[in-house]
Amino acid sequence: GGGTTPPPPTTDTTPPVISNPQPASTLTFGTVSTIMRVTTNENATCKYGTTNTTYASLPNTFTTTGGTSHAQTLNGLTNSSSVTYYVRCIDGSNNANTSSTAISVVVPGTTATVNGACGSANGQSFSTLTSTSPNLCSAGTVGSFSGTGPWSWRCNSTNGGTYASCSATLSQQTSGTVLFSEPFDNNSFASRGWYDNTTHGTVVSGGQSGNALQWAWAQGATKPTNGGSMRKKFTPTDSLYVSFYVKFQSGWRGSQKAYHPHLIMIPSDLDTDYAPLANNYLQTYIEFVSDVGSPYTIRPLLGLQDEKRVNTSNGTPPNNLTAVTENRSVNYCNTPVSSGALGTCYADAPYYSANTWKASSASLSTNVWHKVDVYFKMNTISGGKGQSNGIMQQWIDGTLVINRSDVLYRTAQDATKKWAQFVLAPWIGDGSPIAQTMWLDQLTVSTSGSGTGTTPPPPSGGDTIPPAVPTGLSVM
Repeated sequence: GGGTTPPPPTTDTTPPVISNPQPASTLTFGTVSTIMRVTTNENATCKYGTTNTTYASLPNTFTTTGGTSHAQTLNGLTNSSSVTYYVRCIDGSNNANTSSTAISVVVPGTTATVNGACGSANGQSFSTLTSTSPNLCSAGTVGSFSGTGPWSWRCNSTNGGTYASCSATLSQQTSGTVLFSEPFDNNSFASRGWYDNTTHGTVVSGGQSGNALQWAWAQGATKPTNGGSMRKKFTPTDSLYVSFYVKFQSGWRGSQKAYHPHLIMIPSDLDTDYAPLANNYLQTYIEFVSDVGSPYTIRPLLGLQDEKRVNTSNGTPPNNLTAVTENRSVNYCNTPVSSGALGTCYADAPYYSANTWKASSASLSTNVWHKVDVYFKMNTISGGKGQSNGIMQQWIDGTLVINRSDVLYRTAQDATKKWAQFVLAPWIGDGSPIAQTMWLDQLTVSTSGSGTGTTPPPPSGGDTIPPAVPTGLSVM
């Protein structure tokens, strides 16, 4: 008849595709046998050997083969052994692989796999720590050690196990003399030695422990309700440790400037009982500034100001008088700023001179209590010159966020200058951008250490009597 001629049959010319070779990793110590496996995408017969050669030349055929799953038991394995097997397969159309799939069978020569595990040093606090310190790892070996406090390291495994990530924090100063403690349980501040505005703030419930001090700003207000400065004198000291809890409301925005709010100020013993708070021989600030714009992240900030020590007799500030005289400001108007600090100098009877240190990589979340610890220690005087070796440290919830040992607090003209007064002075100079509230609780001021635990009595002979209120003085 006149029918159409059928097409010739299709010829298979493609060899099998090999996948999922096993074992895919080092075997455990002591393994004496294992199963070598491969999978093909079509029915095939697979062979293997220890030489990379053609399919026809491979000496051994898998004991389980002919389908798509192929298996061969390997016996007589020993520790410290490594053998590479080469596998090729052929399908029913005699299409054989032209390249081999290599499978390495390795048995380690050391003890069984060990997973790394952190030692007892993990999560602890230390004054110093090195990669050779004891108790870094309870299993495995120390690796990737880094940091100067806080520290991090790995406890590495052996024979293919898992590693552990470990860390430790820098220890805070050892406990010293408690100068005073303020729990903010009630507003009887005058009875506890506070002076100036002793109706300060608002005492409310819901503190970190018991009641707390509340600072609530109305929109546009420079001070919170009852926010006039409240002061307390303490025995002068050249080392100071301030510990407290702080909480900011959800949506806290701060000043929305690169400066403010002022919160805590610590004048020196050269400053008078009612000294203005922006014109001092030494003013020390503990503050929290918010990033400008959403999400308004809250950053820790410490600062110094010594406007009364600015020298204008040797040129117009800002200028560097460090090689000229010790009769000068320790801040930017007369002394170059140290690494990590931001200096400010502008004309203001005579000049405002300040340095600030901001923990730009640290932040405080809102609507939760945070533990704040700050340590200051005056620099030394040597050879008639102030040495840039004062200490400034701050911890947030136990994490060190500011750590300076190069701070200049005093020159030789004020060789014995100390801290002597504590001031609560919340202030947003341009007005609060929104109605917002923050809280303080559990304040302790010591010569060093955390100041936690039961508060001891005031130091023997300490000044506990507030000064008389002056007359004819405008407090700034």
